[in-house]
Amino acid sequence: MVSKKLPLWLFVLGLVLAFLSAFADTLGLGAAPGFGWKQAVGAGVGFALVGVSWLLVKKARRPPV
Repeated sequence: MVSKKLPLWLFVLGLVLAFLSAFADTLGLGAAPGFGWKQAVGAGVGFALVGVSWLLVKKARRPPV
């Protein structure tokens, strides 16, 4: 059984990672101007974590068979 807080933490972590990756240059965290591969990977992983958290919540709400 998955903890009830795990999807929430994955969602928050995913959003923070995606936001920081997408806006790294604007926030002064980027090494070079433009959207680089590291930012793309960070944003992709962040959005994947958001998706996994959504699936965990959906699975937890499904009635048992």
